[in-house]
This record gives sequence, structure tokens and C-alpha cells, in this order.
Amino acid sequence: MRRTFKEQSAIALSAEINGKTGGIFIQPRGGRPDPRPGHYATVFYAGSRAIFDRHLSTLQAIAKNSVYVDEKIGSAATLDCAILEAYYGSSLAFLHAAAMCKAEGLDPKIFFSHKSSFLGLVSVTADAAQGMVERNDFSGDQCSLDTHVAAIEHIVRLSKDARISARFPQELLENYKRALSEGLGRQELPAVFRTLMRD
Repeated sequence: MRRTFKEQSAIALSAEINGKTGGIFIQPRGGRPDPRPGHYATVFYAGSRAIFDRHLSTLQAIAKNSVYVDEKIGSAATLDCAILEAYYGSSLAFLHAAAMCKAEGLDPKIFFSHKSSFLGLVSVTADAAQGMVERNDFSGDQCSLDTHVAAIEHIVRLSKDARISARFPQELLENYKRALSEGLGRQELPAVFRTLMRD
């Protein structure tokens, strides 16, 4: 019988085998990895919290950073994919930004030397988005979605003028404009969350 990815993950990660919860993903940490076995990875677990706690010392022999997520089957795989999506999406963003700099004659190393600027913006926005998503209230007085869309339109134009791929910023623009079409232009940037909750 063929199973979906989520079903396979749930079986592999959340089933109890010999009284232990199943683990999901080994993810290298940022910076220089710790060479000691089990110290360079994070493993997420789902299933029984009691069983996880009972065998935590054993699980930490596999990965020191063993993290319990939730009892719901598949939750560990969901968190794993969510973190990877944020990683891949942000990586593509800064690589496109570096390509834009190079195409315009600006050494990409100058852009990368300012990584604290865009990483700081991402961190602040993520913190703000968390509260807004929890409250389902995206109102604010920082910067409207209308203003962000105008900025992204400029990025698309600059990408085309520089003769580099504009696919990534164009995709961003289409997602943000979709939120505008639903009357969210005066809301804060995280209001896009509402349109992403459905196809």
C-alpha cells in the first residue's frame, strides 16, 4: 500500500519502537559544527511526551539537542519543513540580492557585510508576525502593505533593468499584491498570512 510523505513521516517519527518515540530530522546547526557525536544536530520528536521524557537521556545520545514538539502525529515533520522553508526562502532572497548587486557593478561582499541589517529586519518582522497571527489582528502603524508592495515593484524593475532573473521578486510581488486585492493594503506586512492560508 502506497503512503503519502506525511503518513510515512508520521510512522517513522512518531511510532513507538521498543518504548521509544521516533525521531525525525537531523539538522546541522549554524556556524562551525561541534565535532563530537550527537552535538552537531537537532532532532525533533512527536508522540507521547511521557515516553519522550522517560528516554530523553538515550535520545540525547543521538542528538544532544533533542526537541519535543507535540503529541500530534506529523507535528515534528511539519515543524521541520516549516524551518527548512524559511531557510530556503531566505537563502534564495539573499542570493538574488547578491546577484542584483553584482549585475549593477557592486561587489557582493559589500552586501554580505551588511547581513546584520536584513537579518535584523527578518527577526523583528518574525516577532511582530507571531503576535499578529496569534491575535488574528494585522493592524499597526509601522509600515503598510501598500508601501511594501511599492518597494517590491521597484526591486522587480531593477532586476529586469540589470538583466538578471526577476522570477523571485516577481513571485513575491504577486503574493503581496494578492493581499492588496483583498483589501489588506492598510494592514501591516504580516497580513499576507491571511491569503497564504488558502490556495
